[in-house]
Formats: sequence, structure tokens, C-alpha cells
Amino acid sequence: MILHWLFFFVNKTRYIKRGGARVTQEELRSLYKERLEREKQTYISKMVKIDPSILSKFKTGKIDLYPNLFSRLEEYLTNS
Repeated sequence: MILHWLFFFVNKTRYIKRGGARVTQEELRSLYKERLEREKQTYISKMVKIDPSILSKFKTGKIDLYPNLFSRLEEYLTNS
């Protein structure tokens, strides 16, 4: 399967999407918290195939997501 979006790890908190748009861990965290007002965490977890405990720790700022998890969550939040 060819990935339509390629992400390159730049530093701990910033990823660059091909095309130059930048999304930080904090920006994604904010988008995620907004989405939680409409959808349940367990539903999002199933859709992006990320363990709910990982999403919970990400939401509270205890961890940053690895690049592959980051891209899955970002794609879900920005395309649905």
C-alpha cells in the first residue's frame, strides 16, 4: 500500500508533512480534545487502532506519540 502522506520526524514535538504544512504534538492534542467533545475515546481508539491508554496519556500530556501513531491520529482528525 502506498502511503499518501509521508511524515518526517524533525524533533520531539514537530513533524513536517510533505508540502510544508507543520503540525505539532500540542496542536494535535488540541484537535483531539476538541473531537472528544463529540466522540468517545474508545470509538476513536478503534478507528485509529491505538490503545485507549496511549490516547489517554497523550491527551493529558504525559507522553508524545511516536511518528506512526501521530500520523494515524492526525489523518483521522483532519480527514473526518
